[in-house]
Amino acid sequence: MQFLFPALAWGFLLVLVPLLVHLINLLRHRRQRWAAMEFLLESYRKHRRWVWLKQALLLLSRMAVMAILVAMLAQWISGASWLNLLGETTTHHYILLDDSYSMSDTSQGSSAYQKGLAAIGAILRSAGAQGNSHQVTLIRASRAAIAGDGPEGAKEGKGEAHADVAADLLARSIPRNPLPLLDRLMTTHPTAMDVSLESALHLIGPLIESSSNQQAVVYMVSDFRKKEWSQPESLRTKLETLRSKQARIELIDCVDAQHQNLTVDSVEPEQEVLAAGVPLMVRVQVRNHGTAVARDVRVRIKMVEYPDQGIIPRPEQATSGKETELPPLVIDEIRPGELASRRFQALFLVPGSHVIETSLADDSVDVDNRGRCTIRIEEGQRVLLVDGDAAKRNAFFLDAIMNPGSNTKTGLLTRREGPEFLRDTSVRELAAFSSIILMNLDRLDPRSLTNLDEYAKLGGGIALFFGDDVREGSIPHYNEDWYKNGTGLLPCKLIGISQLSPTKEEGEADLIPQPHPILLPLTGLRNSPFQFLRISRYVSAQFDVPKSNNERETVLDENSKRPIRWIAKLRNGDPWAIDAPYHQGRVIVFLTGLSLDWNNWAQDPTFVVTALKMVGFLGSFRGQETSQRIGSENAFSYSSRDILPTLTAILPANKETGSRVALDFTSEKDSEGFFRGTIQQAIAEQPEDVRNMILNPGIVELWRSPLQGERRTQNYVLNVAPAEGDLAKPSSDDIKRSLRPVDVQFRQADSMQASSVATALSTRNTLLMMTLLGLLFLEQFLAWSTSYHLPKVARGGSL
Repeated sequence: MQFLFPALAWGFLLVLVPLLVHLINLLRHRRQRWAAMEFLLESYRKHRRWVWLKQALLLLSRMAVMAILVAMLAQWISGASWLNLLGETTTHHYILLDDSYSMSDTSQGSSAYQKGLAAIGAILRSAGAQGNSHQVTLIRASRAAIAGDGPEGAKEGKGEAHADVAADLLARSIPRNPLPLLDRLMTTHPTAMDVSLESALHLIGPLIESSSNQQAVVYMVSDFRKKEWSQPESLRTKLETLRSKQARIELIDCVDAQHQNLTVDSVEPEQEVLAAGVPLMVRVQVRNHGTAVARDVRVRIKMVEYPDQGIIPRPEQATSGKETELPPLVIDEIRPGELASRRFQALFLVPGSHVIETSLADDSVDVDNRGRCTIRIEEGQRVLLVDGDAAKRNAFFLDAIMNPGSNTKTGLLTRREGPEFLRDTSVRELAAFSSIILMNLDRLDPRSLTNLDEYAKLGGGIALFFGDDVREGSIPHYNEDWYKNGTGLLPCKLIGISQLSPTKEEGEADLIPQPHPILLPLTGLRNSPFQFLRISRYVSAQFDVPKSNNERETVLDENSKRPIRWIAKLRNGDPWAIDAPYHQGRVIVFLTGLSLDWNNWAQDPTFVVTALKMVGFLGSFRGQETSQRIGSENAFSYSSRDILPTLTAILPANKETGSRVALDFTSEKDSEGFFRGTIQQAIAEQPEDVRNMILNPGIVELWRSPLQGERRTQNYVLNVAPAEGDLAKPSSDDIKRSLRPVDVQFRQADSMQASSVATALSTRNTLLMMTLLGLLFLEQFLAWSTSYHLPKVARGGSL
């Protein structure tokens, strides 16, 4: 037996008081013989069994009354299996626990997740106190999301099979002491994932439908953030389905109010040349998800260098690379909901798969205070310059910028070729160049265009300049072979070669830059840096956009529907440089040439800045992803001619233990001679706690063994989804309104401990009270029947 106030259980000794009083009363009787004694003794012998029975029942009823009073005062909360004899049906408690990283929101030393665990414990204790006719199924949101096909699998009737995999507890009977059921769950923590309870709802739907003889109660234990619950159309639909199956729905809120939280929204290198010894600009963005202004926000910056030579795996350390602290950034203030962006410079002197990590001071949610990016630095970026001029005069301007000599290092390795190189080379050889710049091409043969097309489809970047050999007769060729009615490399249809009128207002520049990465350093200045640029000729292009619409930066080609972004326009409103995607690659078209017949841009300082930024921009679309969201696939692909099939993966450290795990696995070669796969597939046979390490934020180091030379690593950085750091909450009334017509009960997790005990006691105390009243009536009747009563007086006054 268990009691809410065990100290009062000593009151059960009071049960002996009626017995003691009875014994004392026996001692008070004195024996005295008198004349009618024999008649009384004879009557006593005749009726003594009945008298003893009534006295015994009276004594027992008084002792039972004392026992029930003490039980009610001490709040008896267990040992009531006999209540099941009343015929109540089995109740199945379906508990869906939100373990997304916003549940790590901590206030007053306790996180929302811990409050949710306490509420679950209260639910099970309450159910266990009511007997053995209760079952529990418990599913965490992250396990439901990982279990397989997700919502689609549940729609296809696979919900029960997935529940077998995802559930921490599946249709388990709740004992009188349910705490052992929660031993494993109590050691868990919120994940770093951005997941909702929607997948878990999919899993329990088939379970409820297959158990129609049970009363279902669905508990959704979450922090109910605005991003999911302000307009929960999908959740409402699923809850309506559960309500149609007579399930009762309870929402358990684990957070009472919105707390302050800063989040590292992103850390990304700018689209520049990524080469050893070349300074690199990195942009970090911090968002204020709180309700108050954040002031003097300090952003710590750390470089982790993984050079291709002279480094070995070190799983016993936090990272295998060399860590270097950079000067911190200080953001004066960030208003509520505002995204603050800052840039800083990083310099990697040697090639390798390096990492930049930024961090903020701890706040209510700690996991989103860190952001990382991985940057693959090469010895240099290869750039192919293809010039239709036999003397390569156009390529000379770009080559001089990219290879200035002396001690200036741009990180670019150029190669000058003629148009025939595009015809005679293979796509694989072209793929070795980060970008290809085409100049002064009057006409290209079909094979050259095919090679360029395949190169761009694979993620390559192409820039096109016109030149002196491009005349009016060349325009139909470009439209037919390059534009292809919207399906080719050229993003727009050309009209012809036009002259820019020399007349202009005083101080007006011929060129007006638009917001674009390659002109970013040249925009926003007090005086236009293009004021000395003189343009005489340009190639006009056809757009279905009025020239007077100066605010439109992006248009759609009417045939291909490709988004075309204007990089710069002329003072008459015509575009001068445009940028458009092409499959996985990028195409930039400068509607001009580089000779003086077109303009004097090649002698203008803005040409140097634009050319260098352009090469970095074009080469950024085929590179490795700089960061990945937790839960995404970490895919790898290596040629079997370069590396051995044995790889080693070092997974991110567990936050609680701080330890990392190194796993060796062998990758099989496919038909094309590549080792391809994902790290998730490679560790699929590992224990669950090891597999879950890939769901931690941090660095995944994938170590390769080349056929020659030392081991090298390719790094993947895993970051949390910044949107999950938005702690804004709708009110409970707003949530109820948004879920209408679904009827839900909304409760706070903090009050679950007391309310669950009260619920467990309500039925029990009612029964105890009814039993007590019955015993009191019985005790009064027995006391009256065992006592002596004078006979009633007759009407005439005689006995």
